[in-house]
Amino acid sequence: MPPDSWPPSMLYRACPRAIAVPERWSRPQAKQKKRSGTVRHLRIVSRPFGLRRQRLCAAAAFASTVSFRSGPSVFKDQGKLSFDYLPDKMVHREQQTQRLFSLLRPIVEAGTSSNAFLYGPVGTGKTHTAKRFCLDFKRHASESDRAVDWDLVNCRQRMGDDAVLLKLIQHFDTHFPERGFSIAEKMETLRRHLEKHKLHFIVILDEVDALLKKSGADLIYSFARIAEETIAAKGNISMILISQRSNALEYMDRAALSTFRRSNVVEFPKYDRKELRDIVAVRVLLAMHPGTVGDDLVDLIADLGSEFGDARYAIELLE
Repeated sequence: MPPDSWPPSMLYRACPRAIAVPERWSRPQAKQKKRSGTVRHLRIVSRPFGLRRQRLCAAAAFASTVSFRSGPSVFKDQGKLSFDYLPDKMVHREQQTQRLFSLLRPIVEAGTSSNAFLYGPVGTGKTHTAKRFCLDFKRHASESDRAVDWDLVNCRQRMGDDAVLLKLIQHFDTHFPERGFSIAEKMETLRRHLEKHKLHFIVILDEVDALLKKSGADLIYSFARIAEETIAAKGNISMILISQRSNALEYMDRAALSTFRRSNVVEFPKYDRKELRDIVAVRVLLAMHPGTVGDDLVDLIADLGSEFGDARYAIELLE
């Protein structure tokens, strides 16, 4: 019986890591399956039945093409499929990387503060591009005898000004206590670290809209004041803000918003099918043994991922 005629229960048995929910499960049942560990990569979707079956068929075809249950592993380095893996080059994000360099080059050339706002849907490479850029930019700055460092804070995980500041201070002092200091004292501590190390610090605030909704723009305004008041030779601070929402900066008041001009915005559009195929093909070369994943499977994953333009989703299918 071909996979496209299998009932949902058979499809699920063929691929226990299926990427959609069999329609006979209710949402509470599906959530319970995920919590119990029965399904590791379960995505609860509410789309027409035909699309759910199509996705399950694709997952079943994938499971029958590559077996994870017996024989030697198909992976030569499964870590290359991890969400935390940072590629040496961000495929099809060269334009955004060059735009970031244009915005932040005054850091190296004059020691002045520069800021950028990155936005785009989930899985479009915003966070990884920012991290890859900062690593390369730090190396570029050192070649010009300019000390640059950076850190990233996920504002949804580090909720509030206090938690964000703590993460940044612990970049310099891992033993800094979590309690006992006010926000003003932490801000002054961060300033002293910048002056002590005489460096330009790039702060990446990922999912910044979570911070703006909870605490407003006071912290961003304080960072901007440090940039205005600090002599470049003693250290400085710049910001890269990241959000899925193009209008996230609307949560800022006028004083903080003046730090970000329209020209500081970098858009990350969804990947198209060709771009996703290139991304998946590169990860196959890095993560899989030769000959274990064919071009037809790469094409299939690109087809599935192109519906959302989500590279993270496409790479997850490989894993």
